[in-house]
Amino acid sequence: AASISEPLGKHFESLAGSSKAQTLSQEDVTNRWLQKALRETNEPEQGKELLLAAAEQLFERMALGRPNLATRDEWIHYWMLEISSPSSHALGIIQDELAHVVREFPKAISKVLSLFIEADADFDGEIAADEMTQCCKKYVRSCWIAPSFQGANNWLRRVENHENHLEASAATLQHIQGSLNYFEFVGELVGRHKHEVWLHQYDISGGLASWAAPVALLQPVEGIWHTGIVVFGKEYWYGGQCFESKPEGTPFGVPVKSTKLGATLCTRTELWDKMNRELCREYTREAYDVLTHNCNHFSDEVAMFLLNKHIPDEVRLQPMQLANTLAVQALRPVLNNWLGGFDADTMKGMTEGRATDLAKEEAVWEEITVGSLVSYAREGLPSVTAEVLTKESGTCDLWWFEPCGSAIGAFIEAANVSKMQVSDLKRHTGRTQGRRVARISSAPTAFGGEATGCTVS
Repeated sequence: AASISEPLGKHFESLAGSSKAQTLSQEDVTNRWLQKALRETNEPEQGKELLLAAAEQLFERMALGRPNLATRDEWIHYWMLEISSPSSHALGIIQDELAHVVREFPKAISKVLSLFIEADADFDGEIAADEMTQCCKKYVRSCWIAPSFQGANNWLRRVENHENHLEASAATLQHIQGSLNYFEFVGELVGRHKHEVWLHQYDISGGLASWAAPVALLQPVEGIWHTGIVVFGKEYWYGGQCFESKPEGTPFGVPVKSTKLGATLCTRTELWDKMNRELCREYTREAYDVLTHNCNHFSDEVAMFLLNKHIPDEVRLQPMQLANTLAVQALRPVLNNWLGGFDADTMKGMTEGRATDLAKEEAVWEEITVGSLVSYAREGLPSVTAEVLTKESGTCDLWWFEPCGSAIGAFIEAANVSKMQVSDLKRHTGRTQGRRVARISSAPTAFGGEATGCTVS
């Protein structure tokens, strides 16, 4: 059996033109891509621009030591991370952490990679928890020639506590008894920083619901909930617009309940981009409905983005449970006007607040034309630079070049991409005549096959 790193290493050698090569430049990769890939398209000028953009993006993400130059181990490390990471956001965070280490210790990537490959005895891309423990011990012993990754000591401390029968959480037990893929292994070593995610619940009835509900709503309820998601030291909520404010600095005062939902690897910038690019178009003043499209639906969508989990059912399903009661139906117009009526003026009374700007985002969309280069944000996959082939009122057709770790990449086309997934790069290929996509294709994985669930249609 061969290690999963072998096909990545062989392709690196192919691109570099030598089995002894230890570095690969962005120019080398671009030239090899151009030799093969441009034979697959009858639009060479636009194709070349997409190739150049793809190579630039790849090396920005991959080359941690020197700009535009990747070592053999950086190449293998990046593609192993790419295939095993839960999202492009998580991959970027790990790479950012490692970039700081590599500046002080240029061989850090080689050290981490060799530890994992050596421990992966059955070549399946995962190591058992006891193998992780041995890796951490070996790493700690070699710290005099390597950077001190605090995560290795943290892992050994958790294992020791468990062996000494000290109290361990369910999450800790899962970590030290399961297996780890390459992304999880690297994340543990670097001690990746997660941000706690909390749900703040505000009772908009002011406490009346708990005693009046059995009569007015025909069922007991603890409160009529407005919610916000608290993370990165900020609170995110919907009330006619999408807002970011200081926790407990909203018009709803102090929360009645605070529930920890989990911890995320996403960043504040990524969440705000999601809100400003996508959620602001869906969560508007006109779209607000206290039963079918309210603050709790927004909180649930933000929780899914950050954690891939729903908010508690008592909050998420409450509108459905109360929808048919006479009291709620009678109050529905009043509640919609109040809870969905917050606007930019609301920020004047909030501390450290800001709101999404739908008008600005729509103006940016209007500037995009056939031939525009855009950043295409794909769910779960790295964003790519793509060219607009056609544009409709709310969608567009795109094509781009998709790199691959163990083979020459391919041109990929996607139809009916939502305007919420693209942002203008203020560059144009010169194309004036639009065309529909020639075929619906799938993004290749790092190892040359098609990524499951990545059909771009």
